[in-house]
Amino acid sequence: MRIKLRFVLPAIQMTLSACLLVLGAAQYRADRGKEIYYGAPAKRICYAINAPALLFRSAGLYILDASHLVSAKVYDAIDNGTFILGVGLLWFLVGAAIDSRLKRPAKAALSRPWRLAIDFSLIVLGIAFLFFGFGAWNLIHLGSMLQGFAEAAIYCLWALVLVFISGYDLRLLSTAR
Repeated sequence: MRIKLRFVLPAIQMTLSACLLVLGAAQYRADRGKEIYYGAPAKRICYAINAPALLFRSAGLYILDASHLVSAKVYDAIDNGTFILGVGLLWFLVGAAIDSRLKRPAKAALSRPWRLAIDFSLIVLGIAFLFFGFGAWNLIHLGSMLQGFAEAAIYCLWALVLVFISGYDLRLLSTAR
């Protein structure tokens, strides 16, 4: 019996993300009096590890901001909840993609126009994460060397993975006809 990564990866990543967000909240409370503050390291690393899930979080924040109905504590809970749901969705999709490639590597489930649109979108997202990595790299110059290097490396890794895998898929699409 083979492990289904579409279920294992989301469970592990959602648990890790929840722990990092709780640790980040504790770090925020402990560092509140400091003069220079760039965000709780655990929370920033959590966001870097699950960078594509930030899109899901951003959509949730947009809806929350438009509603003007929630208090700060409820806002933070909903913010973290939508992010963790986004993490689960992200890693479910990653696990499903890995599972399907292991099962039948050459079969495509989506039509050509959809695959082109998704691949181009993922390449643009990868380029955006490269800029996130450059932004995180600035933390090194501002005194947080380990955090800045770790975040920059993770965002740049996401950029490489998204650009190269999507580019490879585009290449396969162009040679298929």
